[in-house]
Amino acid sequence: MQPSGAKYWRVNVRRNGINTTLSLGTFPETSLADAMAEKLRIRGQARMGIHPTAARRAAREGTALGSAGVAFSIALSAAGALSITVAEQTLHLSRYQTDASC
Repeated sequence: MQPSGAKYWRVNVRRNGINTTLSLGTFPETSLADAMAEKLRIRGQARMGIHPTAARRAAREGTALGSAGVAFSIALSAAGALSITVAEQTLHLSRYQTDASC
């Protein structure tokens, strides 16, 4: 609770070893269900390597999320294998896993 008496829904997010506390809204204007949904969305962004504060800033300013510092690349080899890289994690799929006719 704040000295003014305001109560906030908050979430702690740990990304790259750094803790960040974000406000999800004030009580009672923001319901518990809305705060929980927002918490799940923010934690999902953090798992994908998106900094939650940068994502909020990009949404507020109307800029693209890619400018929020997310490294993203897709590569398709001549053999049909697909590699998707998000931040520092890479997913490799073989030609058989990417074939839509299977």
